[in-house]
Amino acid sequence: VINKRIWADSKKAKVLVNVADTPDLCDFYMGSIVTKGDLKLAISTNGKSPTFSKRFRELLESILPDTLPETLNNLNAIRKTLKGDFTEKVKSLNKLTELLVLENTKK
Repeated sequence: VINKRIWADSKKAKVLVNVADTPDLCDFYMGSIVTKGDLKLAISTNGKSPTFSKRFRELLESILPDTLPETLNNLNAIRKTLKGDFTEKVKSLNKLTELLVLENTKK
């Protein structure tokens, strides 16, 4: 009852509200965020299962390499040195990142 009252009052005041245990009364959701240096990944279940988002965040944090911040810095430095038009730069970066992903996922 009180959650619906707060939600209704918030609507009248044009204030966004998040009623965490009632997804239908949410204007937004708080996602789980994975941060590795400058990489940020947001995970959301749109209120269906916040605990799943948390567990999935923990999984990603455990498997993403600790060298990721250095890798991103290196990619940024390479990106700044690329010559040519936008399409050529994108092709070069796509090849490079594909190789990095393949190398880091080999078992």
